[in-house]
This record gives sequence, C-alpha cells and structure tokens, in this order.
Amino acid sequence: MERSGTGVEPPTPHPSTEGSPEAPRRRMAVRAVRAGAGGGLVVVGVVLLFLPGPGWLTIAAGLVLLSEDVPVARRLEHRVRARLPTDEQERVRLWVPVLSISLAVVATAASLWWTFLR
Repeated sequence: MERSGTGVEPPTPHPSTEGSPEAPRRRMAVRAVRAGAGGGLVVVGVVLLFLPGPGWLTIAAGLVLLSEDVPVARRLEHRVRARLPTDEQERVRLWVPVLSISLAVVATAASLWWTFLR
C-alpha cells in the first residue's frame, strides 16, 4: 500500500495496539509516569548537587527519561552527559556511578548516625 506517488509505505501499527480503544490512554499513562519520574529525578539531582551524592548522574538519568517527550530536556541531557567522565567509546565508566552511590550511602549513614545515634 503506497501513498500517492511518494513510494513510501505508511507505518504499520503494532499488532497489540491495532484498533485498541485503550491505546491512547496507555500512551498518555506511560508519558505521565515517564514525566513524573524524570522530573522527580531532576529535582533530586539538583538537591544532590549541594548534598553528598551523585547529583549530575541523577540529573542525567532524569533528563534521559524526560528527553523522550520534552525537546528542551533532550538538549540539556546532551550538556549534562558532556560533563560526566566517559571512556573511549563515550560511555560513562562503571566506577563513576558505583563510587558516587557508595559515597552517598556512606555519607548519609554517617550523618544519620552522628545526628541520632551517638
């Protein structure tokens, strides 16, 4: 089935959503969850910039979720990823998130111990 004179076939809908009345509602629910989780991660990441924790990494994770739907988040995601240390293949090195999360957990545990248990 070709469009008139373009030689391009229209995209075929996925078989599980073809003709489904719930498909638009499901897409909106997925977008809402993605936006809520992404926005939450960005807010937590900004807080972690001032507290011990992986702030830039958390912001990057939030922007990745938001970049599916928000063009501004896509541009910001590229800026944040440029600040993260990467290897030769432009991937974030494994030790960066592992060390960041470990330090955040230790610092939080030490802070809680110092505040409530000493």
